Amino acid sequence: FCRAQDLEYLTGRVWVGLWLVVFVLALVAAERSFLVRYISPFTQEIFAFLISLIFIYETFYKLYKVFTEHPLLPFYPPEAPGGVPGCWSGAKWQALPPTEGPGPRNQPNTALLSLILMLGTFFIAFFLRKFRNSRFWGGKARRIIGDFGIPSILVMVLVDYSITDTYTGKLTVPTGLSVTSPDKRSWFIPPLGSARPFPPWMMVAAAVPALLVLILIFMETQITALIVSQKARRLLKGSGFHLDLLLIGSLGGLRGLFGLPWLTAATVRHVTHVNALTVMRTAIAPGDKPQIQEVREQRVTGVLIASLVGLSIVMGAVLRRIPLAVLFGIFLYMGVTSLSGIQLSQQLLLIFMPAKH
Repeated sequence: FCRAQDLEYLTGRVWVGLWLVVFVLALVAAERSFLVRYISPFTQEIFAFLISLIFIYETFYKLYKVFTEHPLLPFYPPEAPGGVPGCWSGAKWQALPPTEGPGPRNQPNTALLSLILMLGTFFIAFFLRKFRNSRFWGGKARRIIGDFGIPSILVMVLVDYSITDTYTGKLTVPTGLSVTSPDKRSWFIPPLGSARPFPPWMMVAAAVPALLVLILIFMETQITALIVSQKARRLLKGSGFHLDLLLIGSLGGLRGLFGLPWLTAATVRHVTHVNALTVMRTAIAPGDKPQIQEVREQRVTGVLIASLVGLSIVMGAVLRRIPLAVLFGIFLYMGVTSLSGIQLSQQLLLIFMPAKH
């Protein structure tokens, strides 16, 4: 629309964000968050199920792109890492500095190694999580080992670095702290327009897309809160539906002044976080399913996660060494483990199970 009307997109996005702040303030002041009572459990299940499937789909789609860029061929051209004809036996990929942008193509064994790294990361984290509720060793030892399910993926990073003659894609991290296109925009987006004046009619018309964004943020924020605060989790502290919506909507709208994305509730990460803080009962009858004993309700882990995300700005040299295939395994783990707490996925599995007589 902005391209067709010859409008500045980022400036229009600023006005959408400002209208979003106005709508959120009015919605919270009127305490309209009570509308979540009309969101049925079936709607919550569909929403969480869809988000989890998106994580799983994106994982295999990225792996498919790796197989298309590095297909399994009966013969590979004798090309050296830098694009100069040479011998493959002398290539030491790990000794090369990380590169920016797309890497080489048609590399031998890259697709297979990426598949191994992804599945290895997933199965290590998944089975260590299952080990937490198994019958091996003592309960304290199981919990300690289970808590190191995700950090244990460092094993697959070491596997990648031990194989020095096979190329694998690494995480692309920009150097330094800067905007996406410094030649096109600055840190602050002028609401009245940067290159030319922004038309007043568009300032008012921005309320229409802002209303659509409000509906999306309201649904995603409140449904995520409902999923996390289910009765089966035995949470002791209540959910701040009004405060969550106020913070996410207001801060997200103001971020448009700096060209930053709007804030939304990350459903899969929230569910995975709650599952990691869940303590299961140890005294159960043989054959019974593990039941939730409590959830460690605290703010320390949330603060640490946010702090590490901020510190990632100065950890670019380390992050560029992480294989993308390992990240695929993490996303697959997050999607699969989120499905385990959704009744819709469990009911779908019953279709393939014989009925008991």
